[in-house]
Amino acid sequence: MGIAFCFPGQGSIEVGMGTALLKRWPSVKQVYQEASDLAGVDLIDLVGSGTLDRLVQTDVAHLVIFTQSIATAKVLEEHGMVPSVVSGHSLGEWTAAVVSGSLGFAEGLTLVRDRGRWLREDCEREAGGMVAVSGLSLDELQETGLHESGSSSLVANVNGRCSVVLSGGISELATLRQKLKGSGAAFRPLDVHGAFHSPLMRVAAEKFTARLAGIEFRIPRIPWVSSMTGELMSEPSRIHRRMKDQILHPVRWDLVLKELDRRGCGVLAEVGPGRVLSGLSLRWHRRWKVHWTDRPAAVEKLLRVEGASGGESSQLAEERRHP
Repeated sequence: MGIAFCFPGQGSIEVGMGTALLKRWPSVKQVYQEASDLAGVDLIDLVGSGTLDRLVQTDVAHLVIFTQSIATAKVLEEHGMVPSVVSGHSLGEWTAAVVSGSLGFAEGLTLVRDRGRWLREDCEREAGGMVAVSGLSLDELQETGLHESGSSSLVANVNGRCSVVLSGGISELATLRQKLKGSGAAFRPLDVHGAFHSPLMRVAAEKFTARLAGIEFRIPRIPWVSSMTGELMSEPSRIHRRMKDQILHPVRWDLVLKELDRRGCGVLAEVGPGRVLSGLSLRWHRRWKVHWTDRPAAVEKLLRVEGASGGESSQLAEERRHP
């Protein structure tokens, strides 16, 4: 039974994130220090003292989520845990690219830095938002004439069978919500600063396309499932096209979960901050074993329960004897 590493996107932010991991494992601090040097920002100080208002800014959130996810994956690798497949939700796709071996850490970090900065600029240029819609499937939403208004609002994420996120201008989202009134759907505005995965991010997409011109992806060493299509990312030129289109393309997490199920992945580990993907996975398939890794105790539980030998790894046992 394989284990999938799933890397979170921008919604997984909390004050003090990563600080306990930094204290627990030296390798986590090494990753943060390297990321700080590359980004030109003291990320250790940022997660230690940054306010929520600061951390949720798109450019900052990109850096701290990516760095914590990579650092956590490194801890798991040091203890002998290698995934049978990886995937990532939006921003998390870049973490998947690095962990799969398709992209180097330094390249990934600087791309994430630039992606976050340009997305923040678009958020400040054009006011927008995102709304989670539950109770209607993608097909049912489309049957309501979702796109007939000709607005820039559209489906940004399909996270499950009846879990969809709409993205676009504030007034347009209000119009769509009114249009869907009486459909039985429940609506929840997301605490984000812009209309991600919508045409309102077109300037950032253009800049990022130019930024990717000189980037070369490699054939992944670990199978990597695209969160755009649910297909394996294998051919470097195709990976390049997918990642270029990622900013404006909807996240199809439902297709990722289908593919992980088809591949026989009975264990899903959300590697990085937060527990968003864990919840989505459990709602999709209750028989999956799901783990999160946002605290040292959760990482240790994952290693203890899902380690290759079925018990605690020798390195973890040694750390317990000599902390």
